Amino acid sequence: MALIPEIEPAPRLLGVCGYKYAGKSTAARHAAEEWGFSRTRLAEPIKAAAVACGVPSACVDGDEAAKECPLPLLGGRSARWFMEQIGDWGRSTVGEDYWLRLWSRRADDLLAQGRGLVLVDDVRYPDEDEHLAAWAEARGLPYLLVRVSAPDREDASPTHRSNRTPDPDRAAWCLDNSRAACPTEAALRARVAHVLGTWDARLRAGLAPAAGRTPRW
Repeated sequence: MALIPEIEPAPRLLGVCGYKYAGKSTAARHAAEEWGFSRTRLAEPIKAAAVACGVPSACVDGDEAAKECPLPLLGGRSARWFMEQIGDWGRSTVGEDYWLRLWSRRADDLLAQGRGLVLVDDVRYPDEDEHLAAWAEARGLPYLLVRVSAPDREDASPTHRSNRTPDPDRAAWCLDNSRAACPTEAALRARVAHVLGTWDARLRAGLAPAAGRTPRW
């Protein structure tokens, strides 16, 4: 059952960052299920392009094993590698903010549809975080960046420049998804609910900015 407050939450932007395998997608799913956030991804057009190029959707949006599986179509390369190349192409050829511009159009469409709770589950670069904060401020929305951290689960190795997370100081909250803190998915769900509930209470009490970045607390 959703834990949406009795008073409908005002529109806002939630960003989720973290290294590979930290659990950011799972945390984002809980936020969507519990509060009704509309999930968006900065990499959505990259994934769509990969599928359009013949990469099986199960390898684009499946589990980590499927994303890393060598594919004959790609000469033995993985779907993850192929999407990394597409992302690099967009940034180097069209512009560093190309994928951000595409996201902004999608997010504005959601607002126009009355779906004001917007979530981005794949914030990686500092400029992405800055863009989201500026987008929210320009539209009078509060923005919260949550970092999902799981040192005993995540892979922080620099296999590609996209496997990164903005500086921890940029995040308003660090959600501990280690096995000790979250031995079950239910425990992670409860932590996500706590973060969202605390943010909502602070907004209602005037203890967090009504527009733009929410500082660490």
